Amino acid sequence: MNLSFKELFNIFLAKQPEANKDFLPDGTKYITFLNPFTLEKSLGANIDYNKFTFIASDGFFIKKLVWIFLKKRIIRYSFDFTSVATNVFAYMNRNKKTIFILGSTEESLTKFVSIYSIKYPDSKVVFYCNGFIDINDRFILNIINTIKPDVILIGMGARKQDEVAVRFINKKYLGVIYTCGGFIHQTSMNEIFYPSYINKYNLRFLYRIIKEPKVIKRILLFYPKFLFHFIFSFLKKDIE
Repeated sequence: MNLSFKELFNIFLAKQPEANKDFLPDGTKYITFLNPFTLEKSLGANIDYNKFTFIASDGFFIKKLVWIFLKKRIIRYSFDFTSVATNVFAYMNRNKKTIFILGSTEESLTKFVSIYSIKYPDSKVVFYCNGFIDINDRFILNIINTIKPDVILIGMGARKQDEVAVRFINKKYLGVIYTCGGFIHQTSMNEIFYPSYINKYNLRFLYRIIKEPKVIKRILLFYPKFLFHFIFSFLKKDIE
């Protein structure tokens, strides 16, 4: 399923979460997050985004464009401790949910697991592995059928984490999946990556540029492409 911009963006709009409770790991649900960079990276990829329960807007840029052009209100959510992760992990801890964590480097992942295990001692990390291993069908089925985690957290970056999430879904995983981008790496450096004043004034993108200079390249290369695709699709009435 090689989605065009209008196809992917319309799926994105249709699958917006409406409240924090939509993210809680109750029942079976599959949740990912898109921003201009990750959306552009996913165009043409063989990822069936219809398989996701919710696709949240990770960033204010899309939120503002949707309001200005489409007159629709969407809420920004990110998987980090300033947004949905705090409530999700607290719920998991209260209900003794198990978690499998996949992503980042071995060093960052080990630090993250240590932080998580101390902060949420009743939510057991049943298995974890870095994001550079071979994710084949045997590996996926072993996680589903042998380890049987309640929650799968995937932090493998744009496109790749969504591909892997859909592969778990296709193999009939019946728990909860979250993709989380750079959350594992960021938390390993500092548990609260974004200071409160950064969140208050919506300066997350600027803060990330300072902390992670590679983000500048993403913005310069992908945000103009996204803006062009968005306006072009809007003028053609492909999105509404």
